[in-house]
Amino acid sequence: MESQMRSEAEKALETQPDMQCEGFESSRVFALTKQMLDNPPPDSTATRKRLLRSINAIFLFVIHPSAPLDASNPRTRPSKGQSGGALRPAYWHADLRSKGTIARGQPPKTVLGRKRRADVTIECLDRDFVDMATGKRHASALFNGGRIKIKGSIDLALRIAELISYERSKIYGTVPGAPSAAQSITSREEEDYSDGAPAPVSDFKPQGVKARL
Repeated sequence: MESQMRSEAEKALETQPDMQCEGFESSRVFALTKQMLDNPPPDSTATRKRLLRSINAIFLFVIHPSAPLDASNPRTRPSKGQSGGALRPAYWHADLRSKGTIARGQPPKTVLGRKRRADVTIECLDRDFVDMATGKRHASALFNGGRIKIKGSIDLALRIAELISYERSKIYGTVPGAPSAAQSITSREEEDYSDGAPAPVSDFKPQGVKARL
């Protein structure tokens, strides 16, 4: 499953180079998800329009590198086994409210120049995001383990996780009766992340980092 998805994702990235962020495996995942969103599975019971109507939200992904991207950059403190380096996160966003687009960077401003805020912000390490997408780890397990931090609706976050992951067929209804990952979240559903920013991942706490746009 993982090797097949990686091959598909690499092909998707070749046709969508604007989704590429050097040093981030997540680039392939976002490219494949965008391609799939633009062309839903032929046996899907949900049209693209119906999918957007069911999710109806804007997502911001803050993806941190799993290791320093630039060992010569002195701005960050050395970590174990490293001489230092840049630990800047990369941003992608998914507008599943009306446009149905996935792209690099923050959500674009409105036509009046106002900043468009995401309804849900998801923050994690690059390797954890890829593990979720390839099926190595379930989104609910990563969340409960503190590997993924969420600001906003957990239910919506798990819906987009299904769209991104190997379980993406479930959200299109190609697996009749398949349970939603949202059903497995119980104990932490009421946790509050309303302080204006998602909590940092448990073992990765960058301070004053600048995103790679």
